[in-house]
Amino acid sequence: SGYKKKKKFIRVGSQFYSLSDASMQQIADAFYSDGTEELTQEKLPLYKALRLKNTAGVDVNFDEGLEKLFDRLLHYSSFPLTCPPSISKNLRPYQENGVQWLSTLSSLQLGGILADDMGLGKSLEMIAFLSLLKEKENILIISPKSLIYNWKNEFEKWDSSRQVEVVEGNKSSRKKTIERMKEAGQGVFVVSYDSLRNDEELYQDILFSTIVLDEAQYIANATALKTKAVKSLHAKHRFVLTGTPIQNSYMDLWSIMDFLMPGYLDGYKDFHLMYSSLADNNQAQIHRLETQIAPFLLRRTKEEVLKDLPPKTEEITVVQMDDAEAKLYEAYFTNAKMTLKDQKDSGRNRVAILAELTRLRQLCVDPSVFVSNYKNLSAKLTQTIAMVQEAIASGHKVLIFSSFVAVLKHLQDELAKLKISSSLIYGDTPAKERLSLADRFNTSEDEKVMLVSLKAGGTGLNLVGADIVIHLDPWWNIAAENQASDRAHRIGQTRPVTVWKLVAKGTIEEKIIELQALKRSLSSIIRVADEEGSSLTQEDIAYLLS
Repeated sequence: SGYKKKKKFIRVGSQFYSLSDASMQQIADAFYSDGTEELTQEKLPLYKALRLKNTAGVDVNFDEGLEKLFDRLLHYSSFPLTCPPSISKNLRPYQENGVQWLSTLSSLQLGGILADDMGLGKSLEMIAFLSLLKEKENILIISPKSLIYNWKNEFEKWDSSRQVEVVEGNKSSRKKTIERMKEAGQGVFVVSYDSLRNDEELYQDILFSTIVLDEAQYIANATALKTKAVKSLHAKHRFVLTGTPIQNSYMDLWSIMDFLMPGYLDGYKDFHLMYSSLADNNQAQIHRLETQIAPFLLRRTKEEVLKDLPPKTEEITVVQMDDAEAKLYEAYFTNAKMTLKDQKDSGRNRVAILAELTRLRQLCVDPSVFVSNYKNLSAKLTQTIAMVQEAIASGHKVLIFSSFVAVLKHLQDELAKLKISSSLIYGDTPAKERLSLADRFNTSEDEKVMLVSLKAGGTGLNLVGADIVIHLDPWWNIAAENQASDRAHRIGQTRPVTVWKLVAKGTIEEKIIELQALKRSLSSIIRVADEEGSSLTQEDIAYLLS
């Protein structure tokens, strides 16, 4: 603070030091980079010392205690883990290492960016880490709205001992949940970025044990209201999950680090001036930035942990519909149940109820394909586009399946708006063209996304160029889905394949997944159903609409 007060000398013990010395100015600048600290502040976060340690041209001796802390951070893999057996038995070696890294940072009051590649299980690593925390305060997870229930499902899958509550609904309902949050203690609460922005004032007097940002690129814009709302929160520990910490520019990284450790990467204007030439590939500056953030960013690619991965990993992502979608779905669902009742009472044609099921499935993925004047981009397509962007940024190719060609065409248009080119194979695509499209996708560096209708592309195609597979709409016939996924997971594939199934929360799609599990056990005795579902029994249909 002597430097901030423009003193010429400061006294440390019995020694006096000149503040006009160039190295002392560098030291002071390292501590007071953003101008936010109070002049009277005597204790500063450990990351300020780390910033100083990573400042080129400054030779500083740290006391033994600080050196031990730095060494502990460097050798984080020696951190002892005591995760519950139900969690630890599911952790692969690289995930254990990730939990050790998170735990070490937390123990030193530091934050970090877990940036593992898509499909490597960042959520499991975070849940395992959270199981180690003993603080009495609550944990807050902030995610895109479409994924808030996915977090609840992940906890139920990996750590069911945790009480998890989602903050959602109207203002009154959200306020009641936040009031319970203040009284709960040691609970896990999940909220969307938009909900938090709308209720920012209700969170200001709450201290959280830990705040976790999922898909942290949502705060990449430092001036956005949702970013400011997130940064206004109070927590002992802060962590973020993202596969793309730098999506558009290096300022994305600044904003994320500003949430974790304000001032560590200078103030906004200073950082922008310092690193504006990074776009020109200034290697010296890039190395400086990499050195600064290295202790706080952990990223492993699939290739690095290939030996730890099975050849194919399947994941289910639960997607929350927005309000307009949910209301539309409920109306059609009620009508489908009435149609089913009419069929039972009057023996109506089975085709009518199957048509209703198809409508419900279309609603789950993209209402605009058959509801006139529906302009909103569906939750599933929004989530899919985010996954595609992350995959491409991480060097992957993506194969996307849907039962509905109209959905794929709509998705192709939306990707094109983002300058992401894609190819489409469906029933009307000639055989010769299919082969040429597949070959170009497998061999060209410019082709990153292939869209395929489930019915047309389920067999006969070799698409080993992809190592990420996304199913937009599940159907009960698991064999058809597996055949489609195997377009990528087949002879010639040299990388592990991750298959994502997007499932709309609170819809028949959840029932479809349950039905898949039942039918999977009977797969040796049932025949493959056609897309229209002619092999669905009356009991199956009743179950889907129950």
